[in-house]
Amino acid sequence: MFENENTEITENFAVFGLQNPLHARLLKGLIRKQKGVIAAAVNYDSEKAVVRYNSGRTRNEIIMEKAKKLGVSLVIENEMTQDLINRRREYDLTAVKLKLLLSVILAVLFSLIMFFKLFDFATQYFVIAALILSAVYLIKFLEKRSKLLRKSNTVQIAKISKTAMIIRDDGKEELIDVESISEGDILLVNAGERISADGTIVSGTSLVDERILFDETNLAVVRFVGDKVCAETINLTNPITILVSAVGNKTEFAKKTRKTEEEMFG
Repeated sequence: MFENENTEITENFAVFGLQNPLHARLLKGLIRKQKGVIAAAVNYDSEKAVVRYNSGRTRNEIIMEKAKKLGVSLVIENEMTQDLINRRREYDLTAVKLKLLLSVILAVLFSLIMFFKLFDFATQYFVIAALILSAVYLIKFLEKRSKLLRKSNTVQIAKISKTAMIIRDDGKEELIDVESISEGDILLVNAGERISADGTIVSGTSLVDERILFDETNLAVVRFVGDKVCAETINLTNPITILVSAVGNKTEFAKKTRKTEEEMFG
């Protein structure tokens, strides 16, 4: 039935239909119980799931079918499905917006009926129910909108050029692939660009967006000559040059990513 029995596969899924953190934990438990699954993690905030499984004992389709038992849809994340995932998230946001609008209309309607005493039944209870629904859908709308904006920002960062500018010993600037950056290189980072490696500022002063490292909603710090800056953060205001101290898997961002994965998989 299955091939490559001893092959371990790690698959990333976009998750649709999560209602709350408890729902995410239930989904995680359901997936972990699936035969052949080695580890699973579900993140409510990012609406993502990571599943490590033995390809000889289960398949993506089986895991996705299991998730439907909890009213959740899983979509494999890759370049071909990214547009579909984005459209689905926008559709979910629109659906919540329509429910919010409907609940507000009902609240206003029942309030008018109660005010003008058009009917004898206890309309105040319907008003209260409609107001509660409005509050619930407003919270859901704001939450989904916030998540969608965060994902949009992440996608924009991911689309930034895969190249970086370094300054050679003769003072000339050279554009190279990010993968070609080495420890000891002098990296020039202009305002608005992503910092591609860990290092120490050797010239310039600038405001650096470090939210990606500390999971804060607003964390921009002024960095001076001699200060350390990290890969994947964003240089916001002025050009700076950096003496590279760590690249690739040695950067603080890479270490944080590995730590997060270890915590997710327990």
